[in-house]
Amino acid sequence: MTWPGIADPAPWPRDRRVERSRRTIELAIDTVIRPGSWAAKIAYELGLQGRVRSRTHRFDLGRLRRDAVRPTLRVAFAADFHAGATTDERLLSDACRAIAAFTPDLVLLGGDFVSVRASYIERLSPLLAAIRAPLGKLAVLGNHDLRADRATVLRGLRDAGVRVLDNGNKFDTATKTLKIHRAPVAKIDPSVPARLRPGNEPTIWRRSLR
Repeated sequence: MTWPGIADPAPWPRDRRVERSRRTIELAIDTVIRPGSWAAKIAYELGLQGRVRSRTHRFDLGRLRRDAVRPTLRVAFAADFHAGATTDERLLSDACRAIAAFTPDLVLLGGDFVSVRASYIERLSPLLAAIRAPLGKLAVLGNHDLRADRATVLRGLRDAGVRVLDNGNKFDTATKTLKIHRAPVAKIDPSVPARLRPGNEPTIWRRSLR
């Protein structure tokens, strides 16, 4: 679709990560090392998979006088679990225990929950379910999840109480507030003409009043 004043985006170069031949090779290798996850277990015992390490960053965003008693917000972020034949399940357990030990208010998960086969989400789902986060567990899918099978990964995440964000938004006409997954992100000024942001899918946006 052509929009006035906006050129069509250039075609994306062919991504070899989604080529059928690569997928065939991945499945063949996975079939060999999948029984008993023998390769992952050996790698874990030899220390070749590394160990879970975490870093804590503290940000002082400043507080208004009326917010003087507001408690600290603890947000945990994790990504690239890659549950599968190449990742020992003990490593997955270590990672999820580390997240839970942080006692987060909110958990953000950055995708790539599985590797090669979507069914591997069954190894990770119970571990994510055990993590308690009063404000919720939010996630996006990664390229490995999409290449495996999106629907299967989504079901596993839902079973774990994880909400997957997928371009959700809501405009509150009463308050003139744009909300992304119920979180207010901007006030909209109807008097400012709408413009189009170049991209794969044109997105209408207006100036934010803050």
